[in-house]
Amino acid sequence: MTFDNAGVAAMRTDPVDVRAIRRHFAFPRLGRVVTNNAASTQPPGELLELYGSLGPGYENVHRGQSGASQAMTALFEQSYDTIARFIGAPGRECIALYRNTTEAINAVMYSLLTEFRDGDNVVTTVMEHNSNYVPWYGMCREILPRLGRRVQCRLARFDPVTGELDLAHLASLIDARTKLVCCTGASNFLGTRPPLDKVRALAGASGYRQPNGERRSYLLVRGRHSQHLGRHRVGPSGAHAAGPGAVP
Repeated sequence: MTFDNAGVAAMRTDPVDVRAIRRHFAFPRLGRVVTNNAASTQPPGELLELYGSLGPGYENVHRGQSGASQAMTALFEQSYDTIARFIGAPGRECIALYRNTTEAINAVMYSLLTEFRDGDNVVTTVMEHNSNYVPWYGMCREILPRLGRRVQCRLARFDPVTGELDLAHLASLIDARTKLVCCTGASNFLGTRPPLDKVRALAGASGYRQPNGERRSYLLVRGRHSQHLGRHRVGPSGAHAAGPGAVP
């Protein structure tokens, strides 16, 4: 993925060499057919080698004065720059690491919690993984009412024949009180990919007044994305891409 001068992501469309990718993993040589890429996936050999090399010198990060702790902290901090370069982000300040995407989206929810005003709404879709639905439903139905704020959680439907996101219905749900639009990068159970550039355009045109003066809805995308998103929150999954040890 690359970013243009405006910080907008653009995914390269080079052909994928599946055989070359398989050589990074051990399970094909064992005769295994692995289909579980939902809860997690197989770790590549490079990740296993990295963990093996870190083991002998492992020490607390950010909490020790020993040479080993200082060295491990430096490696940890370098990982932010490595990840930023890998995904084409403008810099390390754009990166926040969590154990999984569910935890990351919950962190976004709590970071925005006090910004919601009475009468606002959140728009998400019926195509979502639970991690991009349950936090917003719980926030609107359980948390914010205790603070005296009424915020709606609106659900955009999909076409039951094609499995594609119903953009017209999504557009009808977004209005000048829509603080946040949530959308998957690729639906786990439908296998379809919403047109994120069009979703972004709808969010950007809402006119919602954010605390910083911007007049647009925020957009949160769960999962690996490949279309123009610009300055929005994206929650990719390291566990889906490189196994459970991908994010410590």
